[in-house]
Amino acid sequence: MIEKTKALPIILKPDPVLNKSTEIIKDPLDPHIQQLARNMFATMEKEGDHAVGLSAPQVASSLRMCVIRFNGLNRTLINPQIIKKSRDLTLMPELCLSIPNKEFNILRYDKITLKYTNELGVTYKIKAKNFLSVLLQHELDHLDGILMSDKYEMQTDLRDFYNITE
Repeated sequence: MIEKTKALPIILKPDPVLNKSTEIIKDPLDPHIQQLARNMFATMEKEGDHAVGLSAPQVASSLRMCVIRFNGLNRTLINPQIIKKSRDLTLMPELCLSIPNKEFNILRYDKITLKYTNELGVTYKIKAKNFLSVLLQHELDHLDGILMSDKYEMQTDLRDFYNITE
């Protein structure tokens, strides 16, 4: 039986679920995983146009899954992992649904190659650059229990090295 799709509450910092590493999903076709993905998209929809990515921990699920909306397309990323990254970094302001009304300038790899499985169980590789690369890295940090505020603090020496002032 398929449950009705519903928007889920967004978990806010400092809830400890946001700082836990997530569990690998063994079966992307599991009905629970399918329902969670639909609910996560409904949650993003409810949050409006500024919501372009959402990780499972942000809706109280410690599973290695996130959803993104990019160029008008929705994508479910199950067990995503970066398999290649550029040496070049980019500095971009980031927002997060779990830390409302805060913006942090985070250094990220400018280009990455990501491997993931979609909700149909098909494995893909995607080459991402610029904003998409930043978006994906932000969501993967969530899956590793790292919030953008944590990342910002971790990068203090890096910002000093590159002489980045804010």
